Amino acid sequence: MASITIGPITTSSDADEVLVNWTGASYGTGSTATFDIGYDIAPVPLPAGLPLLAAALGSLIALRRKRTLSRR
Repeated sequence: MASITIGPITTSSDADEVLVNWTGASYGTGSTATFDIGYDIAPVPLPAGLPLLAAALGSLIALRRKRTLSRR
């Protein structure tokens, strides 16, 4: 966990959360604090996704045809 202290304010962060400890901090009227936290999520490649989907749909179609032909 990473931790940063600026005056009376302590921030700490890990992979899941950011914690800000305001204990002992005092500000005048109209003071604001702005946080801009952003992150990028890398896309997960699914190289076999399309062939697997095609195989599953093809299998379902083949099973349905087999059932339909066996009922006649």
